[in-house]
Amino acid sequence: MFLIQADDKIISAWGEYAAGPGWANQPLWVTVRDREGKLRIECIQPNEQTLEISILFKMSAVISAQMCKAVEAYIKREDKQR
Repeated sequence: MFLIQADDKIISAWGEYAAGPGWANQPLWVTVRDREGKLRIECIQPNEQTLEISILFKMSAVISAQMCKAVEAYIKREDKQR
């Protein structure tokens, strides 16, 4: 269950496919900042997602995966320059 308080702020949200032997899932990960400034990550399961979230999920998952690859390439490049 997605837990958010009235004074929490959503910082980011992204879809990320997850799978293993005999199972698959489409969790939406949400970064939340509380009123004290602490960050946490919450998860919205597919059965809790709205139609709008479900529609946007695929694009978000593709972009998130590509961004991760780009950051990994950047880190490898920076490590080589040190």
